[in-house]
Amino acid sequence: MAIKPDWSKGYGRKGTALYGLKRFREAEKAYNDGLAIDPTNEQLKKGLAEMKDSVSSSGLNIISQFFKDPAVVERLKEDPTTSSFFSQPDFLEIFSQIQANPKALEQCVPTLFAVGT
Repeated sequence: MAIKPDWSKGYGRKGTALYGLKRFREAEKAYNDGLAIDPTNEQLKKGLAEMKDSVSSSGLNIISQFFKDPAVVERLKEDPTTSSFFSQPDFLEIFSQIQANPKALEQCVPTLFAVGT
């Protein structure tokens, strides 16, 4: 890219390489830099979308493991700062929804902050 900075394909290759190294912010920047040069480049659009989907899915998997781990749930129930939530039926319903479907977290986050208020 130093030799030919207007070659959008180079940004796609850089984005792919950085994604492989799990340097997601840098990968996103590379894809966006390429799209700034060539906004209609389907490879760059596809690479950026796939990277974002993958990062989002892996994040949801981590959250899913957290909500399904019985040891974590027990610690939350025993912790004085969180134990009172487990006596609230609306919180338990939301918590169960998230355990069953981690993607439900995206819809439940605003509701979680309103529970008990």
